[in-house]
Amino acid sequence: MDLESSGEFAKVVLSVLIFESFSRFKKLNRTGKKKKKKKKKKKKKKKKKKKKKKKKKKKENKKKKEEEEEEEEEDHPDGEKIGSNPEHLTKAFIPAPAASHYLLIIKSLLTRGVFLAGVARS
Repeated sequence: MDLESSGEFAKVVLSVLIFESFSRFKKLNRTGKKKKKKKKKKKKKKKKKKKKKKKKKKKENKKKKEEEEEEEEEDHPDGEKIGSNPEHLTKAFIPAPAASHYLLIIKSLLTRGVFLAGVARS
């Protein structure tokens, strides 16, 4: 009873609570730091693997583009580009009932380079 009345009991309880919470906080930080380090190492390894895959994909895409360019050159042995002849432009524009068809045509022309060549002339 004397401890409670003098306030020393409250000091002891507070000091014990502070010590316990501090020790728990330290333990959490220690375990958290260790886990973070391990996760960082794993993430780095995954990034390296992704880069390798991207390089392989880039190489494959380059090969595909080169093959397509060779095929296009074979299609036009005279050395004419697709948009160089005005007949190509007239053949490309087909009247369609809806605007979506026009958008699809323009999209296909943009991919082939025909539309850009026609705009450059006008």
